[in-house]
Amino acid sequence: KGVLFGCIMLLVLSLVGLIPSWSALWIIPFLFLANMVFATIGMTVTALVPSMDFFNFYMTGFVTPSFLLSGIFFPIDELPAFAQVLANFSPLFHVVEVVRALAWGQFDGIGIHLLVIAVLVIVLLPYPVYKMAKKLVT
Repeated sequence: KGVLFGCIMLLVLSLVGLIPSWSALWIIPFLFLANMVFATIGMTVTALVPSMDFFNFYMTGFVTPSFLLSGIFFPIDELPAFAQVLANFSPLFHVVEVVRALAWGQFDGIGIHLLVIAVLVIVLLPYPVYKMAKKLVT
């Protein structure tokens, strides 16, 4: 679903002339990895919270700061120094950096962002799979 929405956004932005490079087509396969990291984080939270009421903590403690510290709404460079450091801990920051670089055809420096996203998926995925399988079986 996330890949479909990403493709629709890519198409619309291309039609209005905001995507200057053909390298933006690499965004489509990248969307699978990007959505995987957020699905993994969501499954981890689902495996950890004891009830629906605790999802509010996840939304206000993780999702909202991720949006604010990702570079979507304003440049990271204009944030205070401590917020710039915190931005590196947001998976959305790394996704935004990769998508922005691919859209503009600037591949320099995206390797570290791709590595962070891939490591997050590899490290986090086994835990929610184990916990959810345990919950579903019992």
